Amino acid sequence: MINYMELANDGERWELFARDFFESLGYTIENPPDRGSDDGKDLVISESIKGQFSSYKFRWLVSCKNFIQSGKSVNEKDDEQNLLERCQSFQADGFIGFYSTIASSGLNRRLQKLKEIGNLKDYKIFDGQYIESIISNYGLSNLLFHYFPESYKQIRPLHKICSEFLELKCDYCGRNLFEDVENGSYNALIASLEKYDHGKTIIEDCYMACKGECNEKIEERCQQLGYGTPWRDLTDLANPIMYLHYTMCLINRLHDNNRYSYSEKALEKEKHLLMAMAQKVYHEVSKKEQQEFAELMQEGFL
Repeated sequence: MINYMELANDGERWELFARDFFESLGYTIENPPDRGSDDGKDLVISESIKGQFSSYKFRWLVSCKNFIQSGKSVNEKDDEQNLLERCQSFQADGFIGFYSTIASSGLNRRLQKLKEIGNLKDYKIFDGQYIESIISNYGLSNLLFHYFPESYKQIRPLHKICSEFLELKCDYCGRNLFEDVENGSYNALIASLEKYDHGKTIIEDCYMACKGECNEKIEERCQQLGYGTPWRDLTDLANPIMYLHYTMCLINRLHDNNRYSYSEKALEKEKHLLMAMAQKVYHEVSKKEQQEFAELMQEGFL
């Protein structure tokens, strides 16, 4: 759990954290934080909204408030005055509240009203818990390390190993299964679709699912097609020893052509699982390590 008290007395660092947070998510920083009077904005960011035939730039006014020391909510009367005027002043289409605590009910009602009558196209509140879930579930561990070093020591965050973050989604409902891996719950699994033919196990496919209804629905379809569905908890694979054991078992199976056969689809699923779970098991890849890997690739050693 992130301890926002690490930035309790540093409003400037909180704004810089917000800048780096949104930049990591792919937003363009149009007006970064600066010192002095900010005329009611902490930063302005934008994103490209793509439609079927065209795209346009959507600008957000971001207001940063860190009230973790007092624990109070952010309200319109004292903390977010002149919302509409501020957004219009910076030609913003929407408003984002970036808060370590939560927004008051009055502020939420005011924002909802501005959206309903068309003065704001949209608004979003990034409260402390939501910020934490994004950092944990989308591999933004570098932000945690840089701004919350003490929290980083207590949390085993996801690290971006490849060029982009790899997700693990339920093949039935689409839920992000890393949520279960992160909180240590055993509510997600990986299963293989297997048939036994003349002394050989044929692995046709793999799937990942939430335990319970999602898995039961997929499992029922698989059984109707004559497949067995042996499974393993995803959370177990966050344990480095279990991860290594799983990897070695897969290698041994792929080598034993007399007893096992993997389809291309099943093998691709297994590879994706190993790469995605590596984000939990391995350490953060440094720029030096990335450069060394790129050089080896370019020279044909990998």
